[in-house]
Amino acid sequence: MKLTFAVILSAILTMSCLAQDYHFVGFYQKPEAGKSYWCADSFMEEKGLANRDEYSRVRKAFFDAHKKESPATHLLTPDNAALVYEFRKPLPGFNCIPNALGIVTGADVEGATRQLAKRIAEHPKSYASKPRIIFTWKGGEYKKTVVRTYDGVEIKFTSAKASAGKTAVFAQGKNTSTDNTAVVVLTMDGKPSGKPILVPPGGRFNHNLGKGENVSVDVRYISHEEASTGVIDFIKSTIRDWITVKDGRMKPTRDTGPAERN
Repeated sequence: MKLTFAVILSAILTMSCLAQDYHFVGFYQKPEAGKSYWCADSFMEEKGLANRDEYSRVRKAFFDAHKKESPATHLLTPDNAALVYEFRKPLPGFNCIPNALGIVTGADVEGATRQLAKRIAEHPKSYASKPRIIFTWKGGEYKKTVVRTYDGVEIKFTSAKASAGKTAVFAQGKNTSTDNTAVVVLTMDGKPSGKPILVPPGGRFNHNLGKGENVSVDVRYISHEEASTGVIDFIKSTIRDWITVKDGRMKPTRDTGPAERN
């Protein structure tokens, strides 16, 4: 009989830690008294980091403390989400089913969840119980890369630190529609960044927004007649999205916090 396990996302007693861009996660194993080393249960330690450089120091201390307990560590960064999950691991021939830990990453929590589901589907015999999420890292509020979709137009924003403490933003977009021309208006700090961009069905575009702190986006589809004239009235247009920029990174309007303990 084929077993299919669902991922359990527990929302009970969820706690959020202070907003930090980096986080340390460490695993170690400790066998029960009288049992084989291979029957060791896995345990986790986690700690918020002030910056990326602190990871090396915390990692060394963790390995020193658990050097005989198969230590393994992970650095969680602002650019990716991560899920730590626990499950019972079958060990045929050892007469035990130890508690094990795993970690998956993705562009966001939804992406990490899909990766976990894929892992379970590809290796169902590796799980003797339903995986349970015990720690959620949502990534930092500000990311170097943000991908947004507007009515079928997908835009990838990439940021980088520039001179005088400012942030430069570059946009790469594509129109996934097969029938309609899209008009994209990009604004930096309240000022239009160039002319409206006409993107034909299936078309792509690249645009350098320059340096600033706030990006606004407006996307509309227009008729063939409007596209042929090239004259678009955006005076009464509605901004569809805001992206704030800070210290070389970006934050879309959808809020993303740092981490949760489930």
